Amino acid sequence: MSILIALSMAPWALGDELYLKAGNKFEGTVIKWGEEQISFVLRGTTLNEAFNIPVETISKVILNDSTEHVPGEGRWISDGEMSQEDLAKAGLVKQKPSGAVLPIKQTGECNSFKNERKAGGNDILIEGSIQKVSGYTEYHIKFAEAYYTWQSVLAFPVDGYKVNVKASLIKHPFKSPDKYVGFELLYAKNITDPETTMVDSDYVTYEAYGYSEKWVWSATQSTADLNASELCANLRVGRTLYNDISGSILLGYRYLNFTYDIYGVKGWQQPVYEGQIYTFDTLQSTNVLDYRVSYHLPFLGLCLRLGLSENSWLDGKLTRYIRSRANDEDDHILRYFKVTTSSKGSGWGAELGGRIILLKLGSGKKIFAGAGYEFSKISTTGIQTQRYYADDPDTPENEIGLTFTGIDNEINLSQQALTLFLGMNY
Repeated sequence: MSILIALSMAPWALGDELYLKAGNKFEGTVIKWGEEQISFVLRGTTLNEAFNIPVETISKVILNDSTEHVPGEGRWISDGEMSQEDLAKAGLVKQKPSGAVLPIKQTGECNSFKNERKAGGNDILIEGSIQKVSGYTEYHIKFAEAYYTWQSVLAFPVDGYKVNVKASLIKHPFKSPDKYVGFELLYAKNITDPETTMVDSDYVTYEAYGYSEKWVWSATQSTADLNASELCANLRVGRTLYNDISGSILLGYRYLNFTYDIYGVKGWQQPVYEGQIYTFDTLQSTNVLDYRVSYHLPFLGLCLRLGLSENSWLDGKLTRYIRSRANDEDDHILRYFKVTTSSKGSGWGAELGGRIILLKLGSGKKIFAGAGYEFSKISTTGIQTQRYYADDPDTPENEIGLTFTGIDNEINLSQQALTLFLGMNY
C-alpha cells in the first residue's frame, strides 16, 4: 500500500505521537514523510504552523493506528504526503463555504521547529532516592593576642543515609518544541546518625621576629546525634543543542539544616607548653554540647544531558553558590556559654549521573531508575560572639553575662553523596 493511500485511509484524529531523542514527546499529525525530515503539525495548530523536523533527531513516530515507525528501520516511510482534501478533512486547512479547499498560505521553510505557535506538552516526574552521604560541617575561630594566635576547630560529621523526594514539571511554552522550561522541588531527611565522631582541636601559634611555633594543647572527639534536612527548588530553561544532546541553565535556592546533640568527651590536653599530657574518656552518656548550623544557598547552574540510547541518558551539572549565608549556634552545656555567628561566602557543586527507562506503561507513563554522585563545598566567613548565660563551674570567676565578640570565624561545609533513585515520568 502506498503512503498516499495509507494516509487517506487513516482516521482523521490528531493522534500521532512524535518522540525526539532528547526525550520530548509531542502529539499532532505527520503530514509529510521523507528520508531526511518529516513535517509535523502540533495538536491545535494548522498547516501554516507546521514544523520541519530532521529525521536524525527523531526517536520514533507512533501513528494514530498504533503502528510504530523508527528511523533506519524497515517500517520507516521514506516518501509521501497528505493531499489537500485530506488535510482539510483533518481540519488542518480552512475550507470555503462551498466545501472547496482554500489555497494554502506558503510561509517558506520552517526549519527545526521555527514558528510562532506555542509548542505545548508537559512532563511530570516523581522521584524517590536514597543517598549515602559523607563529609563535615565545621567552624574555625581564631583571635590574636600579642605574639600568640589562639585557634579552635570544631568539625561535625554529616555522614549517614538520607532519603529524598523530588518532583519535576517540564513545560514547552516556547515557539520551538526543542526548548523547555522546568521547575524542580526536592526535600531530603537523614535516617541514620553519623558513624564518624565530632572532633574539637585547640592550638596556639607563636610568631615573632621570623620565628614560628605551634602548640596543640587539646584534641577531643565525641559521639554525634544528627537531625539533618534539606529543601531545594530550581527553575531551569533549556533546549536541544544537537541531536541527542540538550542543555539548560538553572536558577535556584538550597537550604540545609544540621542539628546536633553531642555526647561524651574523649581525648587529651596539655595545659602547659611542653608540660604533662592528660588523657580522659568521660561523660559518654551525657549531652555535653548542642550545635545547630543552617546554610542558605542561592545558586546558578549549568546542566548537560547526553542521550546514550532511546531509553538511557547521562546527566551532568555544575553549580555555583552565590551570596551564600551560614548561621550557627553552639551551646557549651557544661560551661554554660553560647557562641553564635552569621557568616557570608560562596561555594560550588558538581553532579554526574545516569538513568534508564525500566518499563513503559500506558498513556505515555514510564518507570525509570538510575544512580549518581554529587559533591558540594561551601566556604563562609563572619564574626563570632560568645556569651555566658551562667557561671562556668571550672573557673573561680563569676562569668554570668560576660560577652566576647569580634572573633574571626569560618563556617565551611564539604560533603559528597552517592545516590540510587527510582521514579515515574507522567
